[in-house]
Amino acid sequence: MLNAARGLGPSWLIFVRNWAKLRPFILLSAAIWPAEWKELGIPGVCPFQPSQADAKLLSVELDQLESTQRLRAYLARLLRCEMDGWIEEGRWHEVVPIYREQYAEFVSACIASREEDETAEDAEKKADKLWPFDLR
Repeated sequence: MLNAARGLGPSWLIFVRNWAKLRPFILLSAAIWPAEWKELGIPGVCPFQPSQADAKLLSVELDQLESTQRLRAYLARLLRCEMDGWIEEGRWHEVVPIYREQYAEFVSACIASREEDETAEDAEKKADKLWPFDLR
């Protein structure tokens, strides 16, 4: 996709690179617009009418997004770092052990509270998906 986007110019590349940042807002908009179309004063019917399956999937994705954002805010406060996880170079050795400890505790909690039909491996994958930063 990136190779195809290169021919479309710099503005398209900016969009492609920032998709991960825009996705939460797009999901939230998709969840809100159909329900609030008339309240927004827009005539007609919202052109996006998700099926029940799509609405359920969207709800799950929004729940995951909210969980990740809460976890990100908690870690930023605990580690005294930026919301994107950036840590000053001079604090790296101080913060990384705390970060890894928090990650291990989070994974353990996800495994301990997993659904009945969910394996420990599935719970760990879910924890990885929810964890907001790259370092594990």
